[in-house]
Amino acid sequence: MTGASMEQDAPKAARRPRFFFRRLIAFIVDISLAGVLAQLLVFPFLGNPDHIRLSGGLYKSTSCWKVDTLPPALKDTGGTVPPDLIVMCDTRIYGMDNGRNVHLIWARGWVENGIKFSGSKRISFPVDNEGRPVHPFVPDAILQVIIFFFGSVFLLKRWKGQTPGKKLLGLRVAGDPSGYARREIFRQLPFLASVILGQLAVLIPTRLVFGNTAAAFVIAGGLFVLLFWYYYYALPLLRWRGAMRYDKVTWVERA
Repeated sequence: MTGASMEQDAPKAARRPRFFFRRLIAFIVDISLAGVLAQLLVFPFLGNPDHIRLSGGLYKSTSCWKVDTLPPALKDTGGTVPPDLIVMCDTRIYGMDNGRNVHLIWARGWVENGIKFSGSKRISFPVDNEGRPVHPFVPDAILQVIIFFFGSVFLLKRWKGQTPGKKLLGLRVAGDPSGYARREIFRQLPFLASVILGQLAVLIPTRLVFGNTAAAFVIAGGLFVLLFWYYYYALPLLRWRGAMRYDKVTWVERA
């Protein structure tokens, strides 16, 4: 290969996706390990699913049954048109009671504020054994992010720029180890913000989530998060310019 052709190929190589799938798999491995550790830490505090629940688990079982009428505590949550189907579901994670959820389904349209809407709608939210809405705290979701952050900083310094996921996939963070903490803050800040917002959404009173305005905000917020994640995480890998956005801010890793 001539020197001229090598110079022409260099910019093309710099624009190629930078280990997109390897980075993605490494992230999944690391965040999954953090999730398992977070659930182990929450286990001693479980026992009242109306107050504390797990967000999920590798072993999960669900038992559901149809209910003919809305429980009295839910009479004001369905609008003027009763749901076509009411389903109660009990969930167990790792064999432990993880609470009950109710699913309200409108298959033939519904009416809100005097306006008739067509199509179908489904709403789910946690309830207690009497069918009353509850707002349980899901601590393992936040703990997972905290463990992921501090664990990443600790292991990056101890394992010379690698975490379990990076080590498995043959990746390494280059640069001054003193900047690893700053890098992880900028790398995980959007992820942490989305988890916190999700926890706050659980605390919204049940009757407020049924309005069209609230639903529009939820959908718009979800789309914004997806677009921002694409811009912040995926796009730099697909249009590689030598560093991720958080690396350009912290100058820890350069191509």
